[in-house]
Amino acid sequence: MKKVFYLIITALLFVPLMVSNAAIKTVTTCENPTYDENNRQIKKCYLDIDVQGNSKFQTLKGKFTLTNTSFKVTPVSGDSRVKMIDNGNYTYTFTANSPISNQKVRLAVFTVYLSANGKECKVVWSPIEYINSYCEHKDGNFYDLNGNIVSETEYRKQCEKHYCEVLDGTYFDKNGNAVSKSEYDKSCSNPTCKIVDGTYYDRNSNVVTAEEYDKQCNVHYCKIIDGTYFGANGNTVDKEMWENECTTVVPDTGGFFSASTAIIGLFTLAGMMLVSKKVNKVKKI
Repeated sequence: MKKVFYLIITALLFVPLMVSNAAIKTVTTCENPTYDENNRQIKKCYLDIDVQGNSKFQTLKGKFTLTNTSFKVTPVSGDSRVKMIDNGNYTYTFTANSPISNQKVRLAVFTVYLSANGKECKVVWSPIEYINSYCEHKDGNFYDLNGNIVSETEYRKQCEKHYCEVLDGTYFDKNGNAVSKSEYDKSCSNPTCKIVDGTYYDRNSNVVTAEEYDKQCNVHYCKIIDGTYFGANGNTVDKEMWENECTTVVPDTGGFFSASTAIIGLFTLAGMMLVSKKVNKVKKI
Protein backbone atom coordinates (compact mmCIF):
# COMPACT_ATOMS: atom_id res chain seq x y z
CA MET A 1 0.00 0.00 0.00
CA LYS A 2 2.89 2.43 0.64
CA LYS A 3 3.81 2.15 -3.01
CA VAL A 4 0.25 2.96 -4.00
CA PHE A 5 0.18 6.12 -1.85
CA TYR A 6 3.46 7.27 -3.35
CA LEU A 7 2.12 6.94 -6.85
CA ILE A 8 -0.94 9.02 -6.03
CA ILE A 9 1.04 11.86 -4.50
CA THR A 10 3.59 11.86 -7.31
CA ALA A 11 0.91 12.04 -9.97
CA LEU A 12 -0.77 14.96 -8.28
CA LEU A 13 2.21 17.12 -7.39
CA PHE A 14 3.94 17.64 -10.70
CA VAL A 15 1.24 19.02 -12.97
CA PRO A 16 1.99 22.42 -14.57
CA LEU A 17 -0.66 25.05 -15.17
CA MET A 18 -0.83 26.17 -18.80
CA VAL A 19 -0.90 29.96 -18.44
CA SER A 20 0.99 32.91 -19.88
CA ASN A 21 2.76 33.53 -16.55
CA ALA A 22 4.88 30.69 -15.17
CA ALA A 23 4.40 31.88 -11.57
CA ILE A 24 1.05 30.09 -11.24
CA LYS A 25 0.90 26.38 -10.46
CA THR A 26 -1.39 23.85 -8.83
CA VAL A 27 -0.24 22.00 -5.71
CA THR A 28 -1.76 18.93 -4.07
CA THR A 29 -1.11 17.63 -0.54
CA CYS A 30 -2.56 14.63 1.27
CA GLU A 31 -3.02 13.61 4.88
CA ASN A 32 -2.02 10.24 6.35
CA PRO A 33 -4.29 7.30 5.39
CA THR A 34 -7.27 6.38 7.54
CA TYR A 35 -10.27 4.04 7.34
CA ASP A 36 -13.88 5.06 6.74
CA GLU A 37 -17.04 3.56 8.29
CA ASN A 38 -16.98 0.76 5.70
CA ASN A 39 -13.37 -0.13 6.57
CA ARG A 40 -12.08 1.22 3.28
CA GLN A 41 -8.62 2.76 3.29
CA ILE A 42 -8.81 6.43 2.34
CA LYS A 43 -6.77 9.61 2.16
CA LYS A 44 -7.98 13.20 2.44
CA CYS A 45 -6.28 15.48 -0.11
CA TYR A 46 -6.27 19.18 -0.95
CA LEU A 47 -5.99 20.95 -4.29
CA ASP A 48 -4.41 24.42 -3.99
CA ILE A 49 -3.31 27.05 -6.48
CA ASP A 50 -0.05 28.89 -5.77
CA VAL A 51 0.04 32.42 -7.22
CA GLN A 52 3.32 34.36 -7.17
CA GLY A 53 4.73 37.59 -8.60
CA ASN A 54 2.47 39.67 -10.82
CA SER A 55 0.28 36.72 -11.74
CA LYS A 56 -3.44 36.78 -11.01
CA PHE A 57 -5.68 33.79 -10.46
CA GLN A 58 -9.30 34.18 -11.45
CA THR A 59 -10.83 31.20 -13.27
CA LEU A 60 -9.44 27.70 -13.73
CA LYS A 61 -11.06 24.71 -15.38
CA GLY A 62 -9.54 21.25 -15.09
CA LYS A 63 -10.20 17.55 -14.85
CA PHE A 64 -9.30 14.69 -12.54
CA THR A 65 -8.27 11.45 -14.27
CA LEU A 66 -8.73 8.36 -12.06
CA THR A 67 -7.04 4.98 -12.34
CA ASN A 68 -8.12 2.10 -10.06
CA THR A 69 -9.59 4.48 -7.51
CA SER A 70 -12.44 6.90 -6.90
CA PHE A 71 -12.79 10.11 -4.92
CA LYS A 72 -15.32 12.60 -3.64
CA VAL A 73 -14.74 16.31 -4.23
CA THR A 74 -16.39 18.73 -1.80
CA PRO A 75 -16.51 22.55 -1.80
CA VAL A 76 -13.82 24.13 0.33
CA SER A 77 -15.15 25.39 3.66
CA GLY A 78 -13.62 28.58 5.09
CA ASP A 79 -12.49 30.16 1.82
CA SER A 80 -15.48 32.06 0.45
CA ARG A 81 -13.34 33.74 -2.22
CA VAL A 82 -13.46 30.70 -4.51
CA LYS A 83 -16.57 29.21 -6.09
CA MET A 84 -16.52 25.62 -7.36
CA ILE A 85 -18.73 24.30 -10.17
CA ASP A 86 -19.04 20.58 -10.92
CA ASN A 87 -19.25 20.25 -14.71
CA GLY A 88 -19.64 16.47 -14.59
CA ASN A 89 -17.26 13.76 -15.80
CA TYR A 90 -14.72 14.75 -13.08
CA THR A 91 -14.34 18.23 -14.60
CA TYR A 92 -14.50 21.27 -12.30
CA THR A 93 -14.34 25.05 -12.67
CA PHE A 94 -12.95 27.24 -9.88
CA THR A 95 -13.63 31.01 -9.95
CA ALA A 96 -12.40 33.67 -7.53
CA ASN A 97 -14.71 36.55 -6.55
CA SER A 98 -11.85 38.92 -7.42
CA PRO A 99 -8.35 38.31 -8.85
CA ILE A 100 -5.94 36.81 -6.31
CA SER A 101 -2.17 37.46 -6.32
CA ASN A 102 0.89 36.46 -4.25
CA GLN A 103 -0.68 33.72 -2.14
CA LYS A 104 -1.78 30.12 -2.07
CA VAL A 105 -5.53 29.50 -2.30
CA ARG A 106 -7.33 26.25 -1.50
CA LEU A 107 -9.54 25.19 -4.39
CA ALA A 108 -10.96 21.85 -3.27
CA VAL A 109 -10.91 19.12 -0.66
CA PHE A 110 -11.40 15.53 -1.80
CA THR A 111 -11.13 12.01 -0.42
CA VAL A 112 -9.25 9.30 -2.29
CA TYR A 113 -10.56 5.75 -1.94
CA LEU A 114 -7.67 3.35 -2.45
CA SER A 115 -7.93 0.16 -4.43
CA ALA A 116 -8.29 -2.97 -2.29
CA ASN A 117 -7.05 -5.37 -4.98
CA GLY A 118 -3.44 -4.22 -4.93
CA LYS A 119 -3.55 -2.51 -8.31
CA GLU A 120 -1.76 0.78 -8.83
CA CYS A 121 -3.92 3.80 -7.99
CA LYS A 122 -3.48 7.17 -9.68
CA VAL A 123 -5.27 10.51 -9.57
CA VAL A 124 -4.05 13.22 -11.95
CA TRP A 125 -5.31 16.82 -12.02
CA SER A 126 -5.05 18.26 -15.53
CA PRO A 127 -5.61 22.01 -16.00
CA ILE A 128 -7.65 22.56 -19.14
CA GLU A 129 -8.24 26.29 -19.24
CA TYR A 130 -7.10 29.33 -17.27
CA ILE A 131 -9.01 32.56 -17.82
CA ASN A 132 -8.70 36.12 -16.55
CA SER A 133 -11.99 37.91 -17.12
CA TYR A 134 -11.73 41.62 -17.82
CA CYS A 135 -14.73 43.55 -19.08
CA GLU A 136 -16.69 40.36 -19.66
CA HIS A 137 -20.19 39.13 -18.88
CA LYS A 138 -19.72 35.47 -18.07
CA ASP A 139 -21.55 32.84 -16.01
CA GLY A 140 -24.01 35.45 -14.78
CA ASN A 141 -21.26 37.76 -13.49
CA PHE A 142 -20.08 41.16 -14.76
CA TYR A 143 -16.30 41.79 -14.62
CA ASP A 144 -14.84 45.32 -14.71
CA LEU A 145 -11.52 46.62 -16.08
CA ASN A 146 -9.65 45.14 -13.09
CA GLY A 147 -11.34 41.74 -13.24
CA ASN A 148 -13.58 42.36 -10.22
CA ILE A 149 -17.23 41.33 -10.15
CA VAL A 150 -19.42 44.46 -10.31
CA SER A 151 -22.99 45.47 -11.07
CA GLU A 152 -24.23 45.57 -14.65
CA THR A 153 -24.38 49.37 -14.55
CA GLU A 154 -20.77 49.67 -13.37
CA TYR A 155 -19.73 47.13 -15.98
CA ARG A 156 -21.33 49.20 -18.72
CA LYS A 157 -19.74 52.42 -17.45
CA GLN A 158 -16.24 50.95 -17.38
CA CYS A 159 -16.27 48.52 -20.27
CA GLU A 160 -18.47 49.96 -22.98
CA LYS A 161 -17.90 53.06 -25.06
CA HIS A 162 -20.74 55.55 -24.67
CA TYR A 163 -21.31 58.25 -27.25
CA CYS A 164 -24.04 60.81 -26.65
CA GLU A 165 -25.62 58.67 -23.96
CA VAL A 166 -26.72 59.20 -20.36
CA LEU A 167 -25.87 56.30 -18.07
CA ASP A 168 -26.56 56.27 -14.34
CA GLY A 169 -26.53 60.07 -14.23
CA THR A 170 -23.29 60.38 -16.20
CA TYR A 171 -23.33 62.30 -19.51
CA PHE A 172 -21.04 61.20 -22.35
CA ASP A 173 -20.29 63.66 -25.13
CA LYS A 174 -19.60 62.98 -28.86
CA ASN A 175 -16.06 61.63 -28.15
CA GLY A 176 -17.18 59.28 -25.39
CA ASN A 177 -15.90 61.42 -22.49
CA ALA A 178 -17.95 62.24 -19.39
CA VAL A 179 -19.19 65.85 -19.54
CA SER A 180 -21.72 68.20 -17.99
CA LYS A 181 -25.36 68.18 -19.11
CA SER A 182 -24.98 71.49 -20.96
CA GLU A 183 -21.97 70.18 -22.91
CA TYR A 184 -23.86 66.99 -23.62
CA ASP A 185 -26.84 68.92 -25.02
CA LYS A 186 -24.50 71.04 -27.14
CA SER A 187 -22.47 68.21 -28.75
CA CYS A 188 -25.03 65.43 -29.08
CA SER A 189 -27.66 66.77 -31.42
CA ASN A 190 -26.71 64.17 -34.05
CA PRO A 191 -26.78 60.38 -33.38
CA THR A 192 -23.31 59.06 -32.53
CA CYS A 193 -22.56 55.33 -32.21
CA LYS A 194 -26.24 54.56 -32.11
CA ILE A 195 -28.68 52.39 -34.04
CA VAL A 196 -31.74 54.36 -35.10
CA ASP A 197 -34.53 52.56 -36.99
CA GLY A 198 -32.07 49.95 -38.23
CA THR A 199 -29.52 52.54 -39.39
CA TYR A 200 -26.00 52.40 -37.91
CA TYR A 201 -24.20 55.65 -37.01
CA ASP A 202 -20.47 55.69 -36.21
CA ARG A 203 -18.66 57.93 -33.71
CA ASN A 204 -18.65 60.75 -36.29
CA SER A 205 -22.41 60.45 -36.91
CA ASN A 206 -21.85 58.91 -40.34
CA VAL A 207 -24.08 56.11 -41.61
CA VAL A 208 -22.01 52.89 -41.73
CA THR A 209 -22.41 49.13 -41.99
CA ALA A 210 -23.09 46.96 -38.95
CA GLU A 211 -19.51 45.65 -39.13
CA GLU A 212 -17.97 49.13 -39.17
CA TYR A 213 -20.29 50.20 -36.36
CA ASP A 214 -19.09 47.24 -34.29
CA LYS A 215 -15.42 48.12 -34.91
CA GLN A 216 -15.82 51.78 -33.96
CA CYS A 217 -18.44 51.70 -31.24
CA ASN A 218 -17.87 48.51 -29.24
CA VAL A 219 -14.86 47.60 -27.13
CA HIS A 220 -12.93 44.50 -28.24
CA TYR A 221 -10.30 42.66 -26.21
CA CYS A 222 -7.79 40.40 -27.95
CA LYS A 223 -9.81 40.10 -31.14
CA ILE A 224 -9.13 40.45 -34.85
CA ILE A 225 -11.95 42.11 -36.78
CA ASP A 226 -11.72 42.73 -40.50
CA GLY A 227 -7.91 42.85 -40.34
CA THR A 228 -7.82 45.19 -37.34
CA TYR A 229 -6.03 43.91 -34.21
CA PHE A 230 -7.42 44.82 -30.78
CA GLY A 231 -5.07 44.29 -27.82
CA ALA A 232 -5.60 43.30 -24.18
CA ASN A 233 -6.74 46.83 -23.26
CA GLY A 234 -9.13 47.19 -26.20
CA ASN A 235 -6.77 49.46 -28.15
CA THR A 236 -5.87 49.02 -31.82
CA VAL A 237 -2.38 47.47 -32.10
CA ASP A 238 -0.17 45.89 -34.73
CA LYS A 239 0.09 42.13 -35.26
CA GLU A 240 3.31 41.72 -33.22
CA MET A 241 1.90 43.58 -30.22
CA TRP A 242 -1.33 41.57 -30.47
CA GLU A 243 0.58 38.28 -30.39
CA ASN A 244 2.57 39.43 -27.33
CA GLU A 245 -0.53 40.48 -25.42
CA CYS A 246 -3.14 37.96 -26.50
CA THR A 247 -1.57 34.57 -27.13
CA THR A 248 -1.15 31.94 -24.41
CA VAL A 249 2.37 30.60 -23.78
CA VAL A 250 3.07 27.33 -21.98
CA PRO A 251 5.45 28.11 -19.06
CA ASP A 252 8.86 26.51 -18.78
CA THR A 253 7.93 24.87 -15.48
CA GLY A 254 6.70 21.40 -14.72
CA GLY A 255 8.40 19.89 -17.74
CA PHE A 256 7.62 16.47 -16.28
CA PHE A 257 4.02 16.68 -17.46
CA SER A 258 4.82 18.01 -20.93
CA ALA A 259 7.56 15.49 -21.60
CA SER A 260 5.60 12.54 -20.30
CA THR A 261 2.59 13.55 -22.34
CA ALA A 262 4.72 13.77 -25.46
CA ILE A 263 6.26 10.32 -24.81
CA ILE A 264 2.85 8.75 -24.25
CA GLY A 265 1.65 10.33 -27.49
CA LEU A 266 4.61 8.91 -29.43
CA PHE A 267 4.07 5.40 -28.05
CA THR A 268 0.37 5.62 -28.86
CA LEU A 269 1.09 6.70 -32.42
CA ALA A 270 3.65 3.93 -32.88
CA GLY A 271 1.15 1.37 -31.58
CA MET A 272 -1.53 2.56 -33.97
CA MET A 273 0.87 2.32 -36.92
CA LEU A 274 1.87 -1.22 -35.93
CA VAL A 275 -1.75 -2.35 -35.68
CA SER A 276 -2.50 -0.73 -39.04
CA LYS A 277 0.36 -2.68 -40.71
CA LYS A 278 -0.89 -5.97 -39.27
CA VAL A 279 -4.41 -5.32 -40.52
CA ASN A 280 -3.10 -4.56 -44.00
CA LYS A 281 -1.14 -7.83 -44.05
CA VAL A 282 -4.24 -9.81 -43.10
CA LYS A 283 -6.24 -8.13 -45.86
CA LYS A 284 -3.57 -9.04 -48.45
CA ILE A 285 -3.66 -12.73 -47.40
